[in-house]
Amino acid sequence: MLDVLYNLLPNFVINNVEFFVFILLLSIFLYVKRQNLVLLGSFPLLYMLQYKTTWGINLMKSWSKKHPSFWKWVAYVSVVIGIVGTVLMVPFLIWQLFFIVDQGFDSGGGLVLPINTGDARAGDISGVIFYVPFWYWLIAILFIATVHEFGHGVIAERFKVKIKSSGFAFLGLIAPIIPAAFVEPDMEDLAKKKRWQQIAVLGAGPLANIFFAIIFLIMILGVGMYSNNVYEDRGVAFSEISNTSALYGLVPFDNATITQLNVENISITDPQQIFSYFMLNLSNQTPLTLSISNFELDEEINVTFTPIYNQEEDRAMIGIFGVRRDVVALEGYERTARVVEVSSEWLFWLFLLNFGIGIMNLLPLWITDGGQILRVMLNKYMDEKRAMFGVHVVSLISLVLIVVTINPSLLPFVG
Repeated sequence: MLDVLYNLLPNFVINNVEFFVFILLLSIFLYVKRQNLVLLGSFPLLYMLQYKTTWGINLMKSWSKKHPSFWKWVAYVSVVIGIVGTVLMVPFLIWQLFFIVDQGFDSGGGLVLPINTGDARAGDISGVIFYVPFWYWLIAILFIATVHEFGHGVIAERFKVKIKSSGFAFLGLIAPIIPAAFVEPDMEDLAKKKRWQQIAVLGAGPLANIFFAIIFLIMILGVGMYSNNVYEDRGVAFSEISNTSALYGLVPFDNATITQLNVENISITDPQQIFSYFMLNLSNQTPLTLSISNFELDEEINVTFTPIYNQEEDRAMIGIFGVRRDVVALEGYERTARVVEVSSEWLFWLFLLNFGIGIMNLLPLWITDGGQILRVMLNKYMDEKRAMFGVHVVSLISLVLIVVTINPSLLPFVG
């Protein structure tokens, strides 16, 4: 029965069943709690639901009173990050767009969502620009939102800015899709503070995300160093040989691992150096001798051949596909290796999403911290009305740059 149902369901539903269940349960919860929600935006097209509480406010106050000198230095760093990040984002978007067009890339990014439009039956997870597995996305988003808003809240409390409420928010397009957190400072109270203090409060959220991104990166490096004790790197593996390759017909198996490279009386056994030679030094005029092993069959052969020049790619090629590092757990370390693998995956997504969302919040858009920082900066030179007009202009320019970066084909000179 389940097999019949599986075959009838569209691929899109199969690929994203966890996400759809999450949206359904979240919608039911929000409907039950509808009297406690505040609606912002235009339902159902683009809106935010805020579930206001006092959660975390006492903790923010407590933290801000401990080591006030430390938090003041954090505020100074928040000002630097806020101003430099906001000012540089538009030039960075312009540079990124030119780089993407110059390199001929189809896209420079996209929405970070656990939505996969590939074919689940074939094991395909392609089809979206930036797909994140559901549980990595959910846990990371909740963590990122929490530390981001705590950053705002602690620095706001440090400068005696009243926090009216805190809680959870849900960004929606028809159905609620993205969970978030929020801290609601008293904006009138914040506006009375010195300009640098306002920027410090606004920049503290992105700073918190960037700080944790650095922490997770250090942890990734630490796990990577430890993994040398539990893994063996056997070489450069491949899963297919092209029928136009000079190797075709010489190797009796497709799935195999290159364990040694001999070229011009030099023997290379380090997998990274073998891979680097393939990428950087390969020549269609230099013969190679490869030691190729199939560990499942416990067979090894030595093959001497000359790489073929590929005119379309304008470089010499061996003609192997599915190339990867053949890394396996050492005997007796299988469980430890699994822990290392899972830890690395979690740390990678926590690093990448913290860093990406921290930087994206510095974009000078209407709804981001960067947009509010830009407004405060412009207020130094002009009144509120003109400052907001400037924010709208820069926001529009940024939005256009983001759209054409995601889809460069929209540009008239790209096609």
